[in-house]
Amino acid sequence: MKTVVEKFVPPSDISFSVEQIHLDYADDFRTHSEFELTALFDFDGKAIIGNKVANISIGDIFFIGPNIPHLLQVQNPADLLINQAVVVRFEFDFLGKDFFEKPQNSQLKKLLERARLGLSFSGEEIEVVKQEMKILPQLPPFERTLNFLKILHRLSDIQQVSVLTSHGYMQGASPKDYERINRIYEFILKNFQEDIRLDDIAAEVSFSTATFCRYFKKHVRKTFKQFVNEVRIGHACKLLMASEMNIAEIGFESGFNHLTNFNRLFKRELGMTPKEYREAFRKEEN
Repeated sequence: MKTVVEKFVPPSDISFSVEQIHLDYADDFRTHSEFELTALFDFDGKAIIGNKVANISIGDIFFIGPNIPHLLQVQNPADLLINQAVVVRFEFDFLGKDFFEKPQNSQLKKLLERARLGLSFSGEEIEVVKQEMKILPQLPPFERTLNFLKILHRLSDIQQVSVLTSHGYMQGASPKDYERINRIYEFILKNFQEDIRLDDIAAEVSFSTATFCRYFKKHVRKTFKQFVNEVRIGHACKLLMASEMNIAEIGFESGFNHLTNFNRLFKRELGMTPKEYREAFRKEEN
């Protein structure tokens, strides 16, 4: 696993890009110097954005600021009917150097500043935005620009927003640091269902356990244990929604050896027990 630095080249007839794509399995983190707004349709998989394991169930519109490494891992890449996405990529000055400095655009400027940490939008309001994004690729350049500004304005009004990375995440990191963190992420994603020993993960990046713990906390802004538990709980959420497994089985399948510990950490992270989470999801479905 490595970090791929993508170079943005806008189309010849418009100053930002809009693509409708099918997401396949991604092994590499990607980063770029532009903003990226992504609407996911029937996505099935995992998302890591910066130092956040994004819980797909809480929203499927992501707004990622410049230079935030991100990875979407698809569960079933061969299924062309799911894992569709519309991706808009643009530079801060795509409408002119001072466009967002105008007083009438101050709300949009605040949205972009918040997006520098990565945002996830949820709630009923995003369904309108998703449908508007779905038709963007078919519009002529001028209409596409106007509609995209309307989308940004809608997003700036949505209250159900989660910030995806911590202040200071990977601040001052070198390319070698990004590569090392991504190797750690890859190890976690492959092994989170098992008991991950600190000395094993430290050896993966040629550190002592003490050095590894300091390094991870410094760059990711959370402890290794916290991050692993986020991955496990995210996996548990998926199973709670999509399977008929009982709570104990889901906890074990997600890497928790004790049901009590699973319930406690799940509630601390999401504010409800696994049972309550499943009941709330099924009630919403009905």
